[in-house]
Amino acid sequence: MSLIGSLFRGSYARKCARGIFLVLLTVLVIATPLAGCFGARDLGERLDKVLVAVIADMVGPNAPFTIAAVHGFEDAVRYVNERGGVHRVQVEVMVKDTGSKAGLAILRFDEVVAQEPGPVLLFSPVPGLFETFEDRVAQEKVVTLALPWQGVAGTPEYGFAVYPGYPEMFGAFIDWLKEDWKGQGRPKVAFVTTDDIQGRAVLAPESYEYARSRGVDVVGTEVYSPHQVNVDTELARVRAAGADWIFTNAVGNGSYRLFEGLKNLGYRIPVAGSLGLDWSILRAWGKDMVEGVVAVLPSVSWDEEEQLKGLSAMRKQIFDRSSRNVATDMTPMYPIGVAAAMVGLEAVARAVATTGWQGLNGEAIRAEMLKLKDFSPLGLAYFTFTSEHHTPSKVRIYRFQQGKLLPVGDWRDVPDMRAAASK
Repeated sequence: MSLIGSLFRGSYARKCARGIFLVLLTVLVIATPLAGCFGARDLGERLDKVLVAVIADMVGPNAPFTIAAVHGFEDAVRYVNERGGVHRVQVEVMVKDTGSKAGLAILRFDEVVAQEPGPVLLFSPVPGLFETFEDRVAQEKVVTLALPWQGVAGTPEYGFAVYPGYPEMFGAFIDWLKEDWKGQGRPKVAFVTTDDIQGRAVLAPESYEYARSRGVDVVGTEVYSPHQVNVDTELARVRAAGADWIFTNAVGNGSYRLFEGLKNLGYRIPVAGSLGLDWSILRAWGKDMVEGVVAVLPSVSWDEEEQLKGLSAMRKQIFDRSSRNVATDMTPMYPIGVAAAMVGLEAVARAVATTGWQGLNGEAIRAEMLKLKDFSPLGLAYFTFTSEHHTPSKVRIYRFQQGKLLPVGDWRDVPDMRAAASK
């Protein structure tokens, strides 16, 4: 049963009790104000507010990647509040900026947990940031929604990723490539990605091993600084290796450099990637340059009008009163931020419904997170968590076609490519 006062798709939404204000958007999208579901039940003395915190890079080099996610998270909270909040308690968002300085991450975390009452959720949409305070998250038992982690042994007890790991998304691309391959021999793929945490995240041993196991040859690995003048030399080596495809995990300026190099060399080769291949490259290079580019995304595309009805209704309500530049939010990170807020607050609402306000704590929220199965807030993405796997498992393959990023298949499960130490 979906408890949040917003729009959801799936079996949970259809089970909400009578007396709820329902607005049918599609066959599976239903609006369910939270207060109506459990308004008659005594949940104990309410909190004055439900505090959720965001620790992010708002001014540093990661800012273009993370700000859209923060905006999505904040807008979703506003939307929930305008529909009654969490069991009639308003949600407050506290944003703390690290300025891309790892040394500030733990300081910002300590500032957040020192609040009274403390935060029920934490959101950290910065590559590599969760790893810096993962131990403190476990100590404080704060459910934290973060980007897929790297170098964390085992499954973080209170960490939940907002999309699959980068090697797993690469694995989904490999699966699709094998299904779609019409060439002779084994497909040849080359990594061309940035020399930073985000770019290198896909270069895990599991990525190479999975490609080999599926009959795909990785014929090159080229890394470059997103600030270097060009990537012509790296691309020349890829061309010499006879690659059929390029796969990149670059975002922002790093992906711009890649396409600039392809244009400089007149090099026409299919390119695939994940979150960095979005509408920003379309705006930068035009539809002719990005035609055929493939993106593995964990959330819906901005060009799927039918799928975005719920999100569009939320955004219209908010942006009618906002002066924000809407175009800067048109990345995959905005719907991911929205979904993160909806998923986290759904778990909070369920925990309150189970334990009452006095029993609300990190353990109760974590228990509800682990019960989510194919949970799809606003129809934007799918979330299933288990005690062994705290990352979602579904993605969709998209391709730029005549200036639009459109799906080329249904939602699919990524292969389980977690490192042995994380299983």
